[in-house]
Amino acid sequence: MKYILVNKEPVMIKEDDTEAVVQWAEWLGTHDRTVKVTKINDEITVSTVFLGLDHNHVSVRLTPSTRLL
Repeated sequence: MKYILVNKEPVMIKEDDTEAVVQWAEWLGTHDRTVKVTKINDEITVSTVFLGLDHNHVSVRLTPSTRLL
């Protein structure tokens, strides 16, 4: 499932609608998807970003992705 953020809330994109999928791809390329960046120290930064994809195929819960840099 694909999502965009509207007023900081995830909105599902209809994957069977080609125009909607194109709009989703354009949205990903033109919006800042950073949710939060936390600098722990000089060596560790935690970055959480909105991916626009639901990788959890079991439930409809959508969570951002966090990466340690």
